[in-house]
Amino acid sequence: RRARGKARGLRWNVAGLRRKDEDFWRGLERWDVMVLIERWVEKKAQEWVKGKLPRGYVWKMQEAKRRNKKERAMRGMMMGIRKELAE
Repeated sequence: RRARGKARGLRWNVAGLRRKDEDFWRGLERWDVMVLIERWVEKKAQEWVKGKLPRGYVWKMQEAKRRNKKERAMRGMMMGIRKELAE
């Protein structure tokens, strides 16, 4: 439990969420606020990612977008804040 007014935050360009092991996902629980940047998190991958994210947080996702069908998706990100802090 953190002292009032103190929160630990993380901003990370994750690069390869699908390759992360269970230790990675469990390790996220030590942070109070997180911004995880992953370019490929398009709408179709969001359900898989949601199943991996730690419980006890309010999560918001910004899906990656493509300008055209041939281009790689860009600007995907997940933002999480511990529920006690979000209230």
